[in-house]
Amino acid sequence: MTFSCPTPSPAAPPTGRPRSRTERRAWALLLIAVLAGCAGGPAAQRTASSSAPQSSEPQDQTARAGAPAPSISEPSRSAPSRSAPSPPQVSAPPTSAPPSNPPSPEELAAARRVGAEIHPRILARYGGALDDPRAAAYVSTIGRRLIDASALRASDRWTFTILDTGEVNAFASPGGYVYVTRGLLTLANKEDDVAAVLGHELGHIESRHAEQRLELMRRVGEIRTEAEAQARSEGVDLEDLERDFRQISQVFLARFTQDQELEADSDGIEIAALAGYEPIGQARMLERMQAQSEIEARAVGAAAASRRMRFLSTHPATPERLERARRIAAETPTGPRVRRADAHLDAVDGLIFGDDESQGFVRGRDFVHPELGFRFKAPPGYRLSNSAREVVARHPQGRVIVFDGRPKNGMSLSEFIRGPWSAELRARFAGLGALSPIERGSNQDFQSRRAAAPVQVEGGVGRVQIVAFDAGDTIYRLTALSSDRQAATAAAELEVMSRSFRRLTDGEPTGARPDRLRVVTVRPGDTVDTLAARLPYARLKTERFRVLNGLGLLDRVRPGMRVKLIERF
Repeated sequence: MTFSCPTPSPAAPPTGRPRSRTERRAWALLLIAVLAGCAGGPAAQRTASSSAPQSSEPQDQTARAGAPAPSISEPSRSAPSRSAPSPPQVSAPPTSAPPSNPPSPEELAAARRVGAEIHPRILARYGGALDDPRAAAYVSTIGRRLIDASALRASDRWTFTILDTGEVNAFASPGGYVYVTRGLLTLANKEDDVAAVLGHELGHIESRHAEQRLELMRRVGEIRTEAEAQARSEGVDLEDLERDFRQISQVFLARFTQDQELEADSDGIEIAALAGYEPIGQARMLERMQAQSEIEARAVGAAAASRRMRFLSTHPATPERLERARRIAAETPTGPRVRRADAHLDAVDGLIFGDDESQGFVRGRDFVHPELGFRFKAPPGYRLSNSAREVVARHPQGRVIVFDGRPKNGMSLSEFIRGPWSAELRARFAGLGALSPIERGSNQDFQSRRAAAPVQVEGGVGRVQIVAFDAGDTIYRLTALSSDRQAATAAAELEVMSRSFRRLTDGEPTGARPDRLRVVTVRPGDTVDTLAARLPYARLKTERFRVLNGLGLLDRVRPGMRVKLIERF
């Protein structure tokens, strides 16, 4: 492994027992400063043979763990099978020199074992692999071309999986596993865009970023144990130490992974160019994902990026990063170009767009989950957004209600609220007040309990309220977060929403079927506005159409042009 943290050496404690709270916090920070022994990030660890520039940008550990089967053949639910496309007929561009320090066979085997172990968990988390041979072959063809052109050596085998989720994301794990989501494919508009994303993830694997991060987190855990032991011996407030350690380690890990992201940006642009794809594809894709994230946030009345846009939570499209990607693209020479103008649109035509049966559907203020057999309605004024793990209802005044589920594990509702739920709150918020008495809920279909607690939030005191439902092996919950001033309003809205949560009856019509992406040819007389009017949304139709098709504010459609629409049944 090319990266390891040096063994930490905690500083000697100050003379005498720290007395004031300020002194105790200062000593806690001093103990945490041993993290500086791991500073430098991957850029400082790069080998002399690496040609990609180095700098900084964040990424997520969960996302950096997981991978697929070679041609994505796992069964799934939705899109119809289609014949696979033929490989591109272009001459291979010159390849780059192989790395000077290729991993040993033992390291390759160990990385492969890690990726294979993680793979089933990734599939379970993201709804399985997409069952669409044509789309699978399309992604694998791009990945294979990138690998062959750039002589990557970080894995003895490479596998590519399309995850069957509407979230927009891509990630990689040790052993040559690369994932891209259905949501990202439907947002992309050209093969070059997909190649840019895959090249970025291949760069992560080639630089062994997941292994580096796992090693770093192992060392941080050791440092934390040593710091706690030192703190106990000096009488330091462990609550202060825990809070400071969590905050500082998060900042430090973000700095470390920022270097990884920009390193993968540089490598990805180079890899794509060597394979004959447009180097500008990465910057273009980041811009489109940022625009889509902003539209989704506007649609649900949220100021922050949508949870569906997971890629941006781990690969932020900052102005500096976009400018850097454009600059590197402009400076990067290319080989013979891959020219398959229709390949991408052919591959995504007919794919499910957004939610599918396994994740449920948002229809206005209603959420319906035919597969799990329940539905609920958000209170007036709220807008719903759905992801693989939760449904979020947001109010323009800042109140939020989140619906999700957890395994019951033999607990009663009261045990769940006092145990796992309270532990989550302590981990998330700097200060958690006393839990209110647990009361019986008023839902008629499910046994339920409700409770509340004050928490410290940015700008003052907030209030978290929960209604938990017993659904057999699963505990579902509605969790409301508001300012203390709006707590009474939030409580009333939570009560209304909790009463609406009910089981679907046999044969109940839900009107819920997945949307599908359809590729159509622009006809004479069609305009951006007339085509956008066909989208199944109440708001932001034109903005959505432009982002979906990669059109700028002044771009027009022309007869014969192929564009993407969304069809709702």
